[in-house]
Amino acid sequence: MAPCSIIGILGDETLRFRADIRTMTIRAGANTLLPLCTFLLWVGSLSLASAAHAQFDPAAPAPIEKLRGSLILVASGNPTAANLEMFSGLAGGDKANIVLLFLDAEAKASAAPIIRLLQDNLPRGAILTLLSAPELLRSSGPHPQLESATGVWMWCGKSLAAARSKVVKSSLESDLRAVVNRGGVVGGSGHAAVLLGSDVPVQTSSSQKPKSLPGIGLLAGSAIEPTFEGKDKKDEFLDWIRAHPDVVGFGLEPGTALLLRQRYLRCAGPGRIHITIAGNDTRPTRTQTLSGNQTGDLISLSRSARARTHRPFPPSRLPEPKVTSGTLLLGGGGNISRKTISRFIELAGGKDALLLFVPCMQAEEIRGEPGFVGLLKSLGATNVRVFHTKDRKKASEDRSFLDLVRKAGGIWFGGGRQWNFVDSYQHTTTHKLMHEVLSRGGVIGGSSAGASIQADYLGRGDPLGNTNIIAEGYEEGLGFLTGVAVDQHFSRRGREPDLQLLVKTYPQVLGIGLDESTVLWVTGSRGTVEGQGTVTFIHHKRDGSLLERAVLKDGESFDLAARRETE
Repeated sequence: MAPCSIIGILGDETLRFRADIRTMTIRAGANTLLPLCTFLLWVGSLSLASAAHAQFDPAAPAPIEKLRGSLILVASGNPTAANLEMFSGLAGGDKANIVLLFLDAEAKASAAPIIRLLQDNLPRGAILTLLSAPELLRSSGPHPQLESATGVWMWCGKSLAAARSKVVKSSLESDLRAVVNRGGVVGGSGHAAVLLGSDVPVQTSSSQKPKSLPGIGLLAGSAIEPTFEGKDKKDEFLDWIRAHPDVVGFGLEPGTALLLRQRYLRCAGPGRIHITIAGNDTRPTRTQTLSGNQTGDLISLSRSARARTHRPFPPSRLPEPKVTSGTLLLGGGGNISRKTISRFIELAGGKDALLLFVPCMQAEEIRGEPGFVGLLKSLGATNVRVFHTKDRKKASEDRSFLDLVRKAGGIWFGGGRQWNFVDSYQHTTTHKLMHEVLSRGGVIGGSSAGASIQADYLGRGDPLGNTNIIAEGYEEGLGFLTGVAVDQHFSRRGREPDLQLLVKTYPQVLGIGLDESTVLWVTGSRGTVEGQGTVTFIHHKRDGSLLERAVLKDGESFDLAARRETE
């Protein structure tokens, strides 16, 4: 037994899934039935009222936020030694300050096994404190043991309702949230795992809609079934998910743990995690299974579920590709010429105009001066600002932050992973004001990820990697150029088959593939190529036959609305 301290008991009660449509298209193989059916549905829809389309949509569902700490949710039964070793490691190892929190009187009475497991699996030097939720709630004032905890393991009796009544919407919920917000870990098995979700499923009679009660919500936008075995249990949970389509369902097989660190999910243990998102009129039920240390992304899963309850995207009919005022610069990555960047500065209003550089980064703070800022200054720009936040509230409400966009003549989006831009700005006030930069005749530019984000449809938005051009949950770009999807590093990385797949899946979209060291200037509906490589345009013919493909080089132009090369 590893030595650890026990400090009293208070009182007597102490994802493999990749976008569904992509998967279905791949399985069709050489058979063109699915792409053809998709296209015919699109053509037929042109005469019907299509879904409203807006690049900036203040009514869009609010995305969940990443955690600052971690969660461990274990299937019903006692946690394993491996579960607790993982938990104590996240809590600080030999410096861990762990609380075992009994949520009800029955939990205390059945606590001997979990106490022994913790004692046997905590590292030397770790502190273990046993606390009773009923006793804590009878006392007034703060709970210092929880305020200093680096990890809390919740333990429940057999009654989910009794445990829930002690923690949800109580001061203990705030204590648990504070542990995670300061980088700690909260865990639990069985009913405790259920309570960590945002929704607690309530089963009703077959004639009634399955109900939901609020959970603690640390696993945001989610519901847990900790005993995902047997047909009846699975069917009940899947029925509940269908009745609550904005919630992601996680079914845990016996012996399985779900680990969430910030936004990333991992399956630990011999069993599997079954993830379900309800289908709707335009998309089938989405399922994904994690096993053997496979990973998933909670934010993209939640975005997928919530988007399915909003307007369909992409809508069956997109606006024609057109920039009504101002200018766009779409770069394919690699080196962009100084001549091109100088023109960007001129279009923004000249060397004294306010230019904003928007980094594409997960980091909350930018340290040092980004290289592109130095390039702008070397070309004579005198008023360049780094514009960055990961705080969506700041992006919608901070006056000084928003005033920068209101005054900017030009915005440049940096390279990286384009989903970062979505997380920070999509459907915030900043997003709206960026569109207004164009409305007053300004310029928006960017290369690589900074080009893709400008499109209506966002390709390669998966936070888990850039290999999937279709990534449900991250399919919407910032929409400065409507009706298109933009891919980059096009020839060097052999990405044409991916762009063809996207256009076959969504025939209403015009696909644009940008080579490195090449840009596409867009004014009105005209796109003009500049640089060393080529720009490839992929689209369906108007008569519904197979894809058309146009490859343009330096100096050549393409009419994006008419979908043809132009003088």
